[in-house]
Amino acid sequence: MRSIHAGVVASLLALLGCIVLPAPPSHSTTTLRAAQLPSLSPPLALFVLRVANDELALSDRQRTAVEAYENEAEAASRQIDDARHRLTGELLRSLASGRIDEERVSFARANLVMVVEVQGRTLARGMVGFHAQLAPDARSYLRERVVHRIRGWERAWTRNASHPWLDAFAGPALAPDPVVIDASATAKAWADERTQAVTAALSGTPLDPVARIDLERRLRTGDAMD
Repeated sequence: MRSIHAGVVASLLALLGCIVLPAPPSHSTTTLRAAQLPSLSPPLALFVLRVANDELALSDRQRTAVEAYENEAEAASRQIDDARHRLTGELLRSLASGRIDEERVSFARANLVMVVEVQGRTLARGMVGFHAQLAPDARSYLRERVVHRIRGWERAWTRNASHPWLDAFAGPALAPDPVVIDASATAKAWADERTQAVTAALSGTPLDPVARIDLERRLRTGDAMD
């Protein structure tokens, strides 16, 4: 009986040895966080759609269109968030090591710019389509409300930047290219502001603990550097 039992155990172990378990997901925690959480600092085009949902008296047809555009913009924003998180991770890693890893930071910045240029076309398509849904007075009113609320949005990107397409939104026609160009310029300014802040912190007198903690907080939260 003991020999039979040993034979069964050996057979089971041999069978289990042939089973190949699936590899763990290759996504980093940064990627998962960006994929699962809604964007707290959306691209300007998505911010415009959110303001429209809050402040315009939309018809059922218009609201359906806004929701469709917003869903597409949310997906694009998550891709941009992921690229922003990757750059932030490299800057935090450099800050912890005491020196800028120029190769890794440059690669992460270039990746962010590429992602924004690609996803910016989705955002632009939504803006152009939504613009066509609105009457002239609604376009003008929405632009006014966005300008009124933009300071909160700016803290997560870059301050006092001009956005020419936003002025054009109040007019009769909106072209997609200025939306894409603006998204790219905004992302570059955001990336450069953070990279320069970390570079400056590591190139001079070492930061005192309070300043270091504040810089890390600003990097993690996406808050303005000044």
